[in-house]
Amino acid sequence: NTKREMFQQELRLTSNFDGPFNFVAGAAMYEDDLEFVVFASLGLVDPTPGSLFNTIRQIQFTKQDRESSALYIDGTYNLTESTSITAGFRRSKDEKYFERLDQGGGASGPISNFVMDINSAYKGPFTNPLPREEFSTDVSNSAEWDANTWRVVLEHDLSDAVMVYGSFAKGFQAGGFAETCAKAFTCQPYNPSESEATALGLKGDFLDGTLRLNAEIFSVDYTDILRSQVTVIVDALGNNFQETRVINAGESKAQGIEVELSWLPTDNFRVDMNLGTLDHEFDSFAPRLSAVDMLALSGPAGAPAQNLDLSSLDVPFSPELNFGMSATYIHDLSSGGTLSLNYNFHYQDEYETQPYPANTQGVDANGQYIIKPKANTQGESRTIQNIIVSYTTPDEKVSTSFFVKNLTDDTYRVSANAVGQLWNFAIHGPPREIGFKVGYNF
Repeated sequence: NTKREMFQQELRLTSNFDGPFNFVAGAAMYEDDLEFVVFASLGLVDPTPGSLFNTIRQIQFTKQDRESSALYIDGTYNLTESTSITAGFRRSKDEKYFERLDQGGGASGPISNFVMDINSAYKGPFTNPLPREEFSTDVSNSAEWDANTWRVVLEHDLSDAVMVYGSFAKGFQAGGFAETCAKAFTCQPYNPSESEATALGLKGDFLDGTLRLNAEIFSVDYTDILRSQVTVIVDALGNNFQETRVINAGESKAQGIEVELSWLPTDNFRVDMNLGTLDHEFDSFAPRLSAVDMLALSGPAGAPAQNLDLSSLDVPFSPELNFGMSATYIHDLSSGGTLSLNYNFHYQDEYETQPYPANTQGVDANGQYIIKPKANTQGESRTIQNIIVSYTTPDEKVSTSFFVKNLTDDTYRVSANAVGQLWNFAIHGPPREIGFKVGYNF
């Protein structure tokens, strides 16, 4: 059962001066309070008396209160009629309070006197039935982070219809706590992630305004990237188990090109296209891993704990190429209504969804582990095609659409979560979908 309360407030002041300088300034505050309790029966349901498969009971309770606040100002100064410079500054502060109770009836925790009827737990009441002393894991922790981020943008108008720009921005993502941690030493906060982004771009209208082109070259350096991973953990007693952890996954650099184009060859026909390339690689990726982590990844029994270099693995969710096109024809009917036909497609390269757990491929000539991602954890390359036929009444109040999504019924994996040497949760994209939609404008 999950209980969540959120509150967000922002105050903003925007100037409208006649001179060369204008600004936007403000203050923002965001609160997010989360509680959840989980009742679990681990293993197979087996009614046989004395069975080992249905005797493990687990209750988890998590509470995390998060508060984020910021002050910011962003101003633009017109150096000339065609050139302007924009600079912005933001002061951010994040505070998080975290509680975690985890109790199991197996070797990893005490056997509670509480006997849980799992069927009753599914029906409610959905509250934690046990006192704190019954839990093998009882963690209360808090942490706060603050950061100064900023950006600078230089813009120049080549003409009334074409402008070029260059920008540099520093970004920040706060640290936090993994809400599914199971032991005191894994319920520690992870560090913030930071980024520095540089971009050069062009925006323009051409061919008497019938062609619009936006293009950008970008480069982003990430530090302490945040990744959610299933890893093997060993506690002080030598017990090993697996849990989903948020880790700081080293440093990486992403660079590429993005292009958007819209063209109106006639008043009734429109073509939109987009293209993106991405070269994203780890500069360093050596998460702190225990000996059991090493064993699950690649190492022989008794492998010493060390920082394993995984920088050769692919950065998750970073396809090297994607592009798409959309063509729309609008036909004006004699009744005054309009009929539109749209065909669009989008292609995306394959990508890795998680760098590890991974499989060993032996060792190289220097005795270093050769590690490759597990099979069936890759997002597969795919080309998705869609068709939409729409009709709008003369008064534009009623619209109807017939659509077919994923026209060729492609099957493709979009994400996966490998759990050690046990199994792999894979999620696939939606199959072909045929539908009809009606809309009314009041």
